[in-house]
Amino acid sequence: MTERLILFSAPMIRAIVECRKTQTRRVIKPQPHSHPTQVACLVWETSQGQFKSPYGQPGDKLWVKETFLPRLQNTAAIYRADLNEPEASGIGALYGGWKPSIFMPRWASRITLEVVSVKVERVQEISEQAAASEGIQSITPDWKKNPVGVFAVLWDAINANRGFGWDNNPWVWTVEFKLILLLDGLLRPL
Repeated sequence: MTERLILFSAPMIRAIVECRKTQTRRVIKPQPHSHPTQVACLVWETSQGQFKSPYGQPGDKLWVKETFLPRLQNTAAIYRADLNEPEASGIGALYGGWKPSIFMPRWASRITLEVVSVKVERVQEISEQAAASEGIQSITPDWKKNPVGVFAVLWDAINANRGFGWDNNPWVWTVEFKLILLLDGLLRPL
């Protein structure tokens, strides 16, 4: 078993804790030019060479990095996902600004996930059920009418400016996971 890190935004942290998010899709870099074929456990081969999953294999652990404020008044950290926007802005300003998730050290992480499966696919291959498993429910109350369409909007909001928009149909790592550890349980519905 290996432990790796993974970053999530505050809305996705809330979706994980509420068991609405059990999958994530991440762009493969560099993009394969041909269809990847699995040649070994979590290794895919193309004409460009081999691509190994940076998210591990089933049974591996992912420790979650999220936006936070480090140790304050005998607490481990304050997590942006625990607060609504007015609270988050006020507390962040009071304590000198939120630390981006990329800078979170391991000791401050409160969420651990276990990898259930990893596969390679094109982002547009997502099913309605898989789109729902991406935690899209809070984006619009009508998400059930078109979960793939709602996911496509979310995907573009995150990836289009980086050249990996929905219409480009990039190759992605599809990681299914389950929540196995949540320290302190401070998250609350907003």
